[in-house]
Amino acid sequence: MWRAHTEEGKLHGKIVGALNKGRPSHRKGLTKENSEEIRKTSEKVKNTVRRKVLEGIFVPNIMSKEARRKLSVDQSIRNRGGKCKWFEYNGQKVQGTWELNVAKKLDEMNIKWKKLSSKKDVIGYVLNGKEKSYTPDFYLEEYKLYLEIKGYWWGNDKEKMQAVREQAPEKNILIIEKEQYKKILRNELVW
Repeated sequence: MWRAHTEEGKLHGKIVGALNKGRPSHRKGLTKENSEEIRKTSEKVKNTVRRKVLEGIFVPNIMSKEARRKLSVDQSIRNRGGKCKWFEYNGQKVQGTWELNVAKKLDEMNIKWKKLSSKKDVIGYVLNGKEKSYTPDFYLEEYKLYLEIKGYWWGNDKEKMQAVREQAPEKNILIIEKEQYKKILRNELVW
């Protein structure tokens, strides 16, 4: 976990990887059949999992389709994004290839755009009795138009967008989904 999820761990992995480049693994070829150390570790893991199952701490991955669907929706609602790569383009940071391509196309069409900041350019709205904040992806000042690039709808994103549109009708928000995105790239979408 430390190596995969912390900057310090990632750096450690790179350094160790560079030092060990070309060396064979010291455990290569070892199995629980030919190594006492591996056999003991395997037995410990098996016993720990068995104990946790019996105590109800660990439940094997046997889920109904409905339970999986509910879990998926729950995880989507809690998703904070971050899986897209960030790019620096024209002095601004854009998230993901769709935003990058739209920014390039806007420049190609000589349309001035601004990547909005989630700290400054927020639109407040209320959803399920809670005050929330939303930041569109781009703002086209000469058109007084906000752009939201939507490659995928996470969890309650559709409810969120409906609430934003109802509660901030003065904000002209255009949602760019797959078909509109393709039209932009083919110069077929007119603002």
